[in-house]
Amino acid sequence: MKTLLLVSLLVVNLIVPLNGYAESDFRVVFNAKPGDALFEKNIEMGGSYALNGEYGKAVDAYTRATGLEPFNSRGWYEKGAVLFYFLKKWNASVRCFRKATSLNPGNAHAWLLRGKAESEAGQDENAIASFDKALKLNPRDSDAWFGKGLSLCKLKRQRESLKCFDEVIKLEPDDLRRMVAVWGIKGAALELLGEYGTAAECYDKVIEITPEAPLALYGKGLALVLLGTMDAAAECFIRAASFDNDLIPANEEYFLNAFQEYSEEIENHLDANPDNWRVWLTRALVLRLLGRTVESSESFNRAVQINPEIRNDDTAKLLIEVGLGGDCGCN
Repeated sequence: MKTLLLVSLLVVNLIVPLNGYAESDFRVVFNAKPGDALFEKNIEMGGSYALNGEYGKAVDAYTRATGLEPFNSRGWYEKGAVLFYFLKKWNASVRCFRKATSLNPGNAHAWLLRGKAESEAGQDENAIASFDKALKLNPRDSDAWFGKGLSLCKLKRQRESLKCFDEVIKLEPDDLRRMVAVWGIKGAALELLGEYGTAAECYDKVIEITPEAPLALYGKGLALVLLGTMDAAAECFIRAASFDNDLIPANEEYFLNAFQEYSEEIENHLDANPDNWRVWLTRALVLRLLGRTVESSESFNRAVQINPEIRNDDTAKLLIEVGLGGDCGCN
């Protein structure tokens, strides 16, 4: 009778086919004491599988749980967390978190994870709205402020992002790992806004915490070049290269995008200042980092045409050697 009732329940609730249950799942369900809820048993199995690194089985268990109690936000929330953190299935996790927040709109952390998942899925306008919901419930959630700031940056709304990053700095001043990230990204945002002096100060905050920070050193170098302080810029580039010959790790997608946006900002600057050799030299460095070597060489040669003394300046030559790998192809 117990088996018959279980099968009937599974069919009625449109759960995955019976072969979706692992043998161990069946043992847990069949050994359930009278009154034990199948929903809770599947939630427990999902958590156990996730802890053991069996994420596919965890998702199966949570799927069964949400089928048994589709109006219980816990199943959707925990399934979304596995999809987000471990399987990196952004769109699937977004659907789960949207269901969870619709069923339990008072769960601040569900709104936070919904925002993060939407951001990863490229839905940054939606992400900002979700982060705002999380912050309305918990104004001191530094993760939500940070996530909102990132989404604003991705939408090229750098000015708005600055308030978010300042809130993180105010809330988590002793979290050094977070401070490295937030000061660095704030520096990149200010650089894109053309506020190079303030950007350099942000990069200095990163360097104070982590002296061997090639991205911060390189970002500061770019800012200093545009400020016209060539000697200090050269020192930053040389130090950056001593820590990381590639300067931009392949897995740091955000920073690669930031440099691409910086390249666009340089183009705007050149439209207004076509005879500024320092900007042409900066353009050469950025294009080199983006792998556009022919355009990089052309930009360097344009800088030399404007200021032939570049070839004879020791610090400029060091900067060129570090930034362009000595492969500038002077004409």
